[in-house]
Amino acid sequence: MMMERKNLLTILLLGIIFIGSGIILIAMDYQNFKENYKKLYLNFSRTLSPTDVNESEPFPYTEEKLKSDLYMAEEYLRQNSYDSIRKALDIYNKVLSFAKDVKIKQLAKYGLAYSLYRLNDDNRSLLHLKELKTEKIFDPILEEEVDYLLGRILLLRGHDDEGRAILQNLLARTTSKDLKSRIHATFGDYYQLKKEFKKAKKSYQIALEYNPDNLHAEIIKENLDKNKELIPFEHDYYDQQLSKKTLEEKETSLKEKESIKKQKESEKDKHKDKDKEKGSQKLEMSEEIEKLKREFSLAVSLYNQNDLQNANNQLINLEKKVSQLLMENIKEKEKNDLYTLLENIYYRLGEVVEKQQNNELAKVYYDKVLANPSPELDQAALIKKGIISFEQEKYKEAYNLFSRAVDISPNGKYTTKAMEWLKETEKILKNMSD
Repeated sequence: MMMERKNLLTILLLGIIFIGSGIILIAMDYQNFKENYKKLYLNFSRTLSPTDVNESEPFPYTEEKLKSDLYMAEEYLRQNSYDSIRKALDIYNKVLSFAKDVKIKQLAKYGLAYSLYRLNDDNRSLLHLKELKTEKIFDPILEEEVDYLLGRILLLRGHDDEGRAILQNLLARTTSKDLKSRIHATFGDYYQLKKEFKKAKKSYQIALEYNPDNLHAEIIKENLDKNKELIPFEHDYYDQQLSKKTLEEKETSLKEKESIKKQKESEKDKHKDKDKEKGSQKLEMSEEIEKLKREFSLAVSLYNQNDLQNANNQLINLEKKVSQLLMENIKEKEKNDLYTLLENIYYRLGEVVEKQQNNELAKVYYDKVLANPSPELDQAALIKKGIISFEQEKYKEAYNLFSRAVDISPNGKYTTKAMEWLKETEKILKNMSD
């Protein structure tokens, strides 16, 4: 009996010692956990703490920093290597994530599209380019580069008609010899894919005429001259400074616009003072014409804001008013002023309906410009009609219109533009005959 009690006490004592040891171990482990958690918390908090930011460096996402990143990304593109393109892609992604300024966003989006194109991800590149096309692109140079890349990808990836139409339209409207050279080189790449080597060689030759430094066209043409068929090509070479050029030009343009705005405000103040002086007196004809001119300026402003319907309504009302005044017995000078105003109204109506995709009605208005006694915008109207015919692939009709535009005013304001269109149309007609 005594033995059994001793055994029970021993077992109980051992159990108490075992349980006590377990509690001590758990407590020690908990203390370690607390220390580790405290360190983890402090480290995590430190990453969020603004006090640890290096205040000697500027905030990383200022507009100036984003511009600087755009310039750096473009330098990587100009290196034309796989690794440099990857670096450019990463920078454009970062800029696009943090930019708020529209022009910086658009440049980053274009850079992203170009980088993806160079990395053979055409589908994603096209998504960015088409998204840009839905926006109002802030700079005409950027707009041309977007059209060029979009047209090139579509043409070389099997969307022949769509790609060719974009590039031919761009070819006719751009004044950049470098861009014309790259477009013709793209046509050369296309003909090469189609194994039409004679046409390819001719396109590369035209490209080099526009820009003898076009390395892409030079290398491939040289191989074609040696009768090597279907030379592998991946991409054209990137040698632009688009970001710097467009951003700097835009800043200058904004200053000019601000100056024009102040000038217009000053003119408005003058007109207000003049109206007060006249009071309730009946407007004379010259004053009536000035009033109509101001209404015309308002219509042009609506057009520039892309408010096409209101611009159209304003211009049609003005046309009626001017036509009624011309029926009255007025002085010759006032009649000439009204015909000049009517010339501008018809021309602007043509632009409005053309932008509304009504090309046939646009032609009617441009014909009214030509029929109007004032010759002021006749040359411009002929060019406009020619461009519509060009876009409709009526190249002979377009050629005749551009020729007329040159003939009616060899030293005119728009003669250079007419001759450029004439030259492009002539080349297309020549290629078609070949």
